[in-house]
Amino acid sequence: MGFELWDVDGANLVGFFATEAEALSVVREMVDTYGVESVATYVLSSIDRNGTRDVLADGHGLAQRAALSLRPLTAATSTA
Repeated sequence: MGFELWDVDGANLVGFFATEAEALSVVREMVDTYGVESVATYVLSSIDRNGTRDVLADGHGLAQRAALSLRPLTAATSTA
């Protein structure tokens, strides 16, 4: 499996990544440097072994997904 980040406005492949976290890191860097509009035409897709692509997020939803990926996971723990 892999992940592709595309700028669909110019049909440009921004990058191919082994993990979604790597791709989202690039998106966060773009947003931090240039603002949320810099990824308005970006699409993140996953690719399975058969070459099937599934769109995971695009545009502002992609920026939000990247921002949320930084939040630590919280788990309820029991001390009983």
